[in-house]
Amino acid sequence: MSRQLTLVMMLVAALALPATPALADHIPPNGYFTDDEGIVHEQNINALRAAGITKGCNPPANTRFCPFNNVTRAEMATFLVRALDLPATSADYFDDDTGNIHESAINSLRASGITTGCRPSGDRYCPDQAVTRGQMAAFLVRGFQLSGSTTNFFTDDNGTLFENDINALAAAGITAGCAPQRFCPTRTVTRGEMATFLTRAVPLPIPLLHDQLLFSIPFSGVCDPLQVTCQITINSPRLDEYYINEGWFYDGPFAPGDEDRFDEATFTVSLNDAPLNLAVGSDITNGSTTRRSYTATLGKLAPGTYVFTGAWRWAGQVLYKTTITLKISA
Repeated sequence: MSRQLTLVMMLVAALALPATPALADHIPPNGYFTDDEGIVHEQNINALRAAGITKGCNPPANTRFCPFNNVTRAEMATFLVRALDLPATSADYFDDDTGNIHESAINSLRASGITTGCRPSGDRYCPDQAVTRGQMAAFLVRGFQLSGSTTNFFTDDNGTLFENDINALAAAGITAGCAPQRFCPTRTVTRGEMATFLTRAVPLPIPLLHDQLLFSIPFSGVCDPLQVTCQITINSPRLDEYYINEGWFYDGPFAPGDEDRFDEATFTVSLNDAPLNLAVGSDITNGSTTRRSYTATLGKLAPGTYVFTGAWRWAGQVLYKTTITLKISA
């Protein structure tokens, strides 16, 4: 089989991607689950499964992940307890989770101070409630003890209860929002999104799929404080083929006017300052995410150093720019 290096210079409007993940072992040829093929979160779902943070959504077979289902507060507890390796506790804090499959994790989360429940009295957790993106930010900031930030990253969370947590999450490179300058704090979080948030928060190594090496850019390597400009160096053996698979992702639904802006959004790549010809795919909507892909296949490159620069333009302006320095050994 011809081996490929996939340079994924990816802008995921809802998600910032993990920082230069270490490579993990090969996973099953088609990944762990049957219902996440081709979605933007697939490699992060595989990373979550490889790390033992998820088993799937259809026990005992666990052949599915249900990436478009909302994350419940109970599921959030289990995700965090496994990701943070929190200890068990014999205490029973809440009245409304008795017999719930996630009860032990919920109690561990409370014992660790990551949650106090869903109402001031502190006796209820509301395990079946869907988690909003704002609540998710608070869970992750507390769980991973993220530092605060004085930067105001988004325009749609000003004055909200979770604004400080959201800014801390963005400053840590765990999110880039749901669209340019927006976080969508009241929207619920899907299981697919949660996989990507956790993969970046831990961070987790991205498993190899087939014979591809996956690198996620931007929001990896060395970035400026606002993560507008990033750069990374990748050392690679000489491979038979190099494949660029990039895209604009918009985690919808579209805000007023954004659908037109998305139609006009562009992505370009240069190699050693010379523009590359990219094939532009049709817009594809899967669940709430709309993607437009940009692809190019390069032949075998001789040993040496190659500089790829990718730029994402929204409404005519460059929003993000990433430089990948690829060093190929003999």
